[in-house]
Amino acid sequence: VTVRKGQVRVMGLKKMRIAVGIVLLVVLATGCSSGEKRADSLELIQKDGVMSVAVPGNNSPYSAMSQGAASGTEVEFAKKLGEKLGVQVRFTGVEPSGLEQAVLDGNAQIALGRIAWSDGLKNRMAVSSAYDTGRLFVVTAKGNFSCTTGAFASASVGASQMLSEPAGILVNGIDGVTVVRYDSPDTVEEDILSGKIQGYFCYENQAGELMKRPSLQAQSVSGVLAEQYVVVMDQADENLKHQIDGMIGQMAESGELEELMNP
Repeated sequence: VTVRKGQVRVMGLKKMRIAVGIVLLVVLATGCSSGEKRADSLELIQKDGVMSVAVPGNNSPYSAMSQGAASGTEVEFAKKLGEKLGVQVRFTGVEPSGLEQAVLDGNAQIALGRIAWSDGLKNRMAVSSAYDTGRLFVVTAKGNFSCTTGAFASASVGASQMLSEPAGILVNGIDGVTVVRYDSPDTVEEDILSGKIQGYFCYENQAGELMKRPSLQAQSVSGVLAEQYVVVMDQADENLKHQIDGMIGQMAESGELEELMNP
């Protein structure tokens, strides 16, 4: 009798363990399925009527934030995307290096701000078609015709804080170079003429402004291809990417994009 009772007790424990195991499997399966399901940002944008956009908050011709208000050519481009989607646009200003992270942290649904396309970027984020291009320029003292990166080997050079990741890698990769980053080009002329830096690497907009000064000249950097600027979003946001690609294509075909980005 004792054996039979023990057998019954053992069988009961086995059944209990099986039952508990089944419950755990159901709970885990339910949790996994809910964790995998993520609403595409396009759905949320259309539902809320608002698209959150991260842009560089520093003062530049492309985007700037002042007392909570955003301005600049890329800000106007983002507003145009919102207009075509039929939604409002809410801007968040971040450091240029934090644009991708703002999307990954959920603080913005898209980010833009001279973000140059690269293989590395494509592996990290979903990226749109190019909406604009930019070429790297170097500003030097008048009469200094150094326009290749190799001409600045073992020298000190300035670089705009707005340089993209690929451009920054290019400048930092010059043999023996010392790179001084500038939030603003206000002191570039003084620093070049005093010999603090031999040249200043930037994009066309800043180069054009600095060329107006009689003591300076600007040249495009020889051998460097034009960068393709893209909108970035989470890799899961394929629907949003396709929607933005379609709008960029329509704007490019109509000439609206060229007029907007190069007024």
